[in-house]
Amino acid sequence: MSKPNFFIIGSAKSGTTSLASLLSENPSVCFSDPKETRFFSKNYHKGIQFYENKYFRNANHPLIGEGDVSYFHNPKAAERIVKHYPEAKIIVLLRNPMHRAFSGYLMGVRAGRFQKPFMETLEVNLEQLKLFEEEKLEYSEIKWEGKLLLNGHYLNNIKRFLKFWPQDKMKIIIFERLMANTKPVLEPCAEEFLYHYYKKRVQDLKYFLNDDIKEWSDFDKKVD
Repeated sequence: MSKPNFFIIGSAKSGTTSLASLLSENPSVCFSDPKETRFFSKNYHKGIQFYENKYFRNANHPLIGEGDVSYFHNPKAAERIVKHYPEAKIIVLLRNPMHRAFSGYLMGVRAGRFQKPFMETLEVNLEQLKLFEEEKLEYSEIKWEGKLLLNGHYLNNIKRFLKFWPQDKMKIIIFERLMANTKPVLEPCAEEFLYHYYKKRVQDLKYFLNDDIKEWSDFDKKVD
């Protein structure tokens, strides 16, 4: 029976689906169907044999993998994957948090969850984020769907999440998707707001990764 030998673990809204789609065009690559099985985060109780039988029974490729953003913020998922597939490669996609927040907003607009302008929506969600942070809730305990809160919490805790993953097997990819001209444009006031909200967190992340992340050069200003 074939077994997965690589995992794309996120983060959300950072291009995991696009990367999986591009890799799937290579005849040497096989992905689970669906791309996100949620096995190591939510369905682990079903057993590893269930996982391999259901998603990889007919896989006969040099590269076999899964792409699931729920694994990124779940320490148990990291422990479980390393336990069963210690040689598997881990791919982590990160995205400029300002672009990521706006992408989440656009998705919410399309789904009908957000009707107000981006700046108003952002302010409301950041107020909710402060409440979550004050209550010290764990990331996995919060229902994030349709919320922009994910972005701030993601940067606050990225070091804590990444430390559970095997560093020698992990590849960090900085993903930036160009927005089409037909989509709404990030307002200058919102961009400035997000810059001040994220700049210290981004610099901490750069230090942690030992990477200047040149794709995020808009955060290279001095932190007050």
